[in-house]
Amino acid sequence: MNGMPFQLEPTFPLDRQEINRRIQLARLHDPLTWLIGTGALLLGIAGGSLATAVCIPAGIAGLWHYWNQTRKKTEAKVIGDMISENNRDQDKTLNAKMNSLRSSGFCTYATAFGKFILLKKRIESILHNDEELTLTDRNMDNLVDRISSLACNHFDNLCQIDERTGKAITGGDASISELEAERTRVLLQIQHAYGAMYRCLDTLTETPSPIERKVPADRAKVRTESLSRMGDAIRELEDETSLVRDAQDKVREDLEFDDVAVG
Repeated sequence: MNGMPFQLEPTFPLDRQEINRRIQLARLHDPLTWLIGTGALLLGIAGGSLATAVCIPAGIAGLWHYWNQTRKKTEAKVIGDMISENNRDQDKTLNAKMNSLRSSGFCTYATAFGKFILLKKRIESILHNDEELTLTDRNMDNLVDRISSLACNHFDNLCQIDERTGKAITGGDASISELEAERTRVLLQIQHAYGAMYRCLDTLTETPSPIERKVPADRAKVRTESLSRMGDAIRELEDETSLVRDAQDKVREDLEFDDVAVG
């Protein structure tokens, strides 16, 4: 690949300062905030100085109590909105990559990469559908982001290999055979990445038994095991990516040497 490998910005961890800022904005836009505050102020004004001394502190205390009671719900909505926004930005970036493949004439690769995007969306919709997002769920989400990034890089690799193969047709059988071996390796990487994501989806969509539905710990155990398998897949893919990058450097050096020799 040319330049730095593509990498999606991971969803987690979320920015705590941004969460708090949005919670404050949500409180300010809450109709009950204005109702309680305005009501206390009007009662104080209507009742004179003594009423003001009583109603204003009471209104502040009422707002504080209301905000504390609703904080968990407000924070959950804020976090959900931030996750959705992040996922939309990621999907927009990935769709742009897919469209770039298609506009460059690699329609088959674009279609295959589109399947990764669909898997990513499906997995995230299941993970974020739960009332509480566990640490395992957050880690799984980040691993899905990493696999999507790796897949994007692999398809870029395929495009470059195809282009170099076209240029190397008159460069000798050795160069072409090396490029074909590299292409096969990258295709296996893509297949491995897709398999890792598909197995994750398969785990998440398994229909639990009535007993399992009553015991959240069982679901947590299944997801933890799935996370472990995805982690293993990521490490294998990254090891393979390193090998492919080394092979690409070698082939590129050989092709540059042949160009110099011909020149």
